[in-house]
Amino acid sequence: MTFVPLVLAHLAAAPERPIHLAQAGCAAEIAQFRAIVDGDVKTGNLAASVHRRIAAEIDRAAAPCAAGRDAEARRMIAATKSRYGYR
Repeated sequence: MTFVPLVLAHLAAAPERPIHLAQAGCAAEIAQFRAIVDGDVKTGNLAASVHRRIAAEIDRAAAPCAAGRDAEARRMIAATKSRYGYR
């Protein structure tokens, strides 16, 4: 099994936040993680209160990403994933 079908499955669960596969670096990683987390809360696999905390951390990582600090943003996303049990 490849990674792409898994991402596409999560995309179907979160159509209001489309992921542009042409995005590079931290922007793509942030968009993919956001879609996964949004899908998990919609399917009941993640509590709404936990979703709010994760979403806030994702939003905080988006600022350095937008400022061109790719490595910093990726570290923030990696820390969030680790903290909440995502890979």
